[in-house]
Amino acid sequence: MNYILLLLCVELSISAGNKIVYLISPPRNLSTACMRMFQERGDFAIINEPAWYAYNLLMYPYEQIKDQIKPEFPISYPDIIQMVLEKAQTSHVLVKEISFAVEPFLLCDQLLIKNSDVHFVFLIRNPHSALISFAKKRFREVPLQKFGYRACYLLFEKIKAEGANPPLIICAEELGRYPELIVPALCLCIGIPHVPESLCWADLGNDFTGCQWHERKDRNYLYHWHDAAIHSTGFTPLTNYAVDAQGNPTFQEVAAQDLNEVVAMYNVMFPYYQALLQEVDYRITIIKNS
Repeated sequence: MNYILLLLCVELSISAGNKIVYLISPPRNLSTACMRMFQERGDFAIINEPAWYAYNLLMYPYEQIKDQIKPEFPISYPDIIQMVLEKAQTSHVLVKEISFAVEPFLLCDQLLIKNSDVHFVFLIRNPHSALISFAKKRFREVPLQKFGYRACYLLFEKIKAEGANPPLIICAEELGRYPELIVPALCLCIGIPHVPESLCWADLGNDFTGCQWHERKDRNYLYHWHDAAIHSTGFTPLTNYAVDAQGNPTFQEVAAQDLNEVVAMYNVMFPYYQALLQEVDYRITIIKNS
């Protein structure tokens, strides 16, 4: 079976300025591995989930979250954007964001959306697999309700309508299985050279602090959420989970106390996932050539 890359986003933007790439996804969508690929290139500054700080300030009193925030890191959205723009003066910048955390800020932001050097990439995984992965990882106080597929869809629609550059959609399953096809096409859309060596990287070991990612999490929290990506050495196919004879998720991998919540959230999220998949003019994907 052969595969042909299908690149349907044709309005490419090439400019003299450094690129700012916003990688937006729900949790457990291969985004940290994708971030590692950009870091391995050597020409991108990396910022991991900066809007998480500002989002938490919206949701919780400062006294409740102050111990989770490094004092040297910006905690307001305007200061975060200023940091991103300053870093773009000397290099390309990759900003990885969790969709629900950045949504309330980015929906009101014209500075980034109208900037011709900013490219938005939406990385989406089937919520069947992503929800199971998240349910296994999450702490009990972390709700599934804010998982982020609706946020991805709303942000995509906003950028499609108003953005200086067309948004891009990548399926996480295809990136994990065919990085040698998807990554060069992504680079072409962004207007940067493909660096084949970026598809492999070193295991970061057991002492990684996250400082290279501008990461706020302490070591235990960092490794709890990102251990697989920290110890990875390249993209690998994502885990598939059980389906019934009709191809519907069984969710047999989910703990009994989480099952009803996971099924309910899957039913809410799947239509947004399907809607994004149907945006074929913005997807970087592959087709089988029998």
